[in-house]
Amino acid sequence: MRIAWYLGVDIGDGLCDCDAVVSRKSKVAFEWRLQRLDGDVEQYVVTPRADHVARRGVSAPDCVRKTETPLVDLEGHATEAAAGAKGRLQERLGCNDLAAVTCNYVGIVGANGVDANAPRLQSSTAAFEWTIQAGEFEWKEEVRARVRDCSARPIPLPSCTVTHERLHGAARAASQATSDLFGFEIRCVYPAACYQCVAVLLMA
Repeated sequence: MRIAWYLGVDIGDGLCDCDAVVSRKSKVAFEWRLQRLDGDVEQYVVTPRADHVARRGVSAPDCVRKTETPLVDLEGHATEAAAGAKGRLQERLGCNDLAAVTCNYVGIVGANGVDANAPRLQSSTAAFEWTIQAGEFEWKEEVRARVRDCSARPIPLPSCTVTHERLHGAARAASQATSDLFGFEIRCVYPAACYQCVAVLLMA
């Protein structure tokens, strides 16, 4: 959002005089242009007193003052979420060797993707990226939450319930169980994309 231009002194009935002499108590008109995430541009006129403009700057239109939250520290909320999430994630994943858990603010979700520089409106949806490291394995997942909710409740945890390490463990357990059942050496390996099973006849 930006101020397009100074329109002049407000002389009533929606009219402005850009050549009028400005006094301290004059109402002066400015036009704001607000570009929405979908690309639409809306125009708003504000008419603060000249002395108020001198002290505080040009006021934003009412619709922005009610919805925009420039002081929302989404980066700080992400850091706080990560600080308290490690224990809960270890319990959820059944994994006690999480080396690191981080959460980072990515940006505001819009029609053209995620924009880190987009306005942080109360009704906007913010995207965060979780990174979970366990041993040599790493899991990344994006979660989303309304900006208005980030100050009231924790950022959602990632929904992951399986790590690469757990899949390797499951493959080893399947190998042993199947080998014991059929008398063959069954190797089940997890190559990061799918299971592969290879049967080898045990030598007597």
